[in-house]
Amino acid sequence: MNRSLVERVEALEHDMAVMKISQPMQPEASGKGWMSTFGMFANDTLFDDAMDAGEAWRKTQTWDKEGVEADRAGS
Repeated sequence: MNRSLVERVEALEHDMAVMKISQPMQPEASGKGWMSTFGMFANDTLFDDAMDAGEAWRKTQTWDKEGVEADRAGS
Protein backbone atom coordinates (compact mmCIF):
# COMPACT_ATOMS: atom_id res chain seq x y z
CA MET A 1 0.00 0.00 0.00
CA ASN A 2 3.06 2.24 -0.05
CA ARG A 3 2.77 3.03 -3.73
CA SER A 4 3.76 6.49 -4.79
CA LEU A 5 1.19 9.06 -5.76
CA VAL A 6 2.28 8.81 -9.40
CA GLU A 7 1.73 5.03 -9.39
CA ARG A 8 -1.68 5.41 -7.80
CA VAL A 9 -2.76 8.06 -10.34
CA GLU A 10 -1.52 5.90 -13.21
CA ALA A 11 -3.53 2.95 -11.87
CA LEU A 12 -6.65 5.12 -11.59
CA GLU A 13 -6.18 6.46 -15.11
CA HIS A 14 -5.84 2.90 -16.42
CA ASP A 15 -8.98 1.78 -14.57
CA MET A 16 -10.96 4.75 -15.92
CA ALA A 17 -9.81 4.00 -19.48
CA VAL A 18 -10.96 0.39 -19.10
CA MET A 19 -14.33 1.55 -17.72
CA LYS A 20 -14.86 4.00 -20.56
CA ILE A 21 -14.19 1.28 -23.12
CA SER A 22 -16.37 -1.34 -21.43
CA GLN A 23 -19.28 1.00 -20.63
CA PRO A 24 -19.39 3.94 -23.01
CA MET A 25 -21.67 6.80 -22.04
CA GLN A 26 -25.07 6.65 -23.68
CA PRO A 27 -26.74 9.85 -24.83
CA GLU A 28 -29.99 10.56 -23.04
CA ALA A 29 -32.97 9.49 -25.10
CA SER A 30 -35.14 12.30 -23.74
CA GLY A 31 -32.49 14.97 -24.18
CA LYS A 32 -33.21 16.23 -20.65
CA GLY A 33 -30.33 14.42 -18.93
CA TRP A 34 -30.53 14.38 -15.15
CA MET A 35 -33.48 16.77 -15.22
CA SER A 36 -35.66 13.87 -16.35
CA THR A 37 -35.39 12.38 -12.85
CA PHE A 38 -37.60 15.07 -11.29
CA GLY A 39 -40.92 13.65 -10.19
CA MET A 40 -39.90 10.03 -10.69
CA PHE A 41 -41.06 9.17 -7.15
CA ALA A 42 -44.35 11.10 -7.28
CA ASN A 43 -47.16 9.19 -5.56
CA ASP A 44 -44.70 6.49 -4.38
CA THR A 45 -45.68 5.60 -0.80
CA LEU A 46 -42.52 3.55 -0.22
CA PHE A 47 -40.39 6.58 -1.13
CA ASP A 48 -42.51 8.80 1.14
CA ASP A 49 -42.02 6.31 4.00
CA ALA A 50 -38.26 6.33 3.40
CA MET A 51 -38.17 10.13 3.47
CA ASP A 52 -40.22 10.19 6.70
CA ALA A 53 -37.87 7.67 8.32
CA GLY A 54 -34.86 9.75 7.28
CA GLU A 55 -36.40 12.91 8.68
CA ALA A 56 -37.22 11.18 11.98
CA TRP A 57 -33.62 9.96 12.26
CA ARG A 58 -32.19 13.40 11.42
CA LYS A 59 -34.30 14.95 14.19
CA THR A 60 -32.56 12.65 16.69
CA GLN A 61 -29.16 13.85 15.48
CA THR A 62 -28.37 17.33 16.74
CA TRP A 63 -25.21 19.39 16.84
CA ASP A 64 -26.05 20.35 20.40
CA LYS A 65 -25.84 16.74 21.58
CA GLU A 66 -22.58 16.17 19.69
CA GLY A 67 -21.09 19.34 21.18
CA VAL A 68 -22.02 18.30 24.73
CA GLU A 69 -20.54 14.83 24.22
CA ALA A 70 -17.36 16.32 22.73
CA ASP A 71 -17.05 18.69 25.69
CA ARG A 72 -17.41 15.80 28.17
CA ALA A 73 -14.81 13.73 26.31
CA GLY A 74 -12.36 16.62 26.39
CA SER A 75 -12.78 17.24 30.12
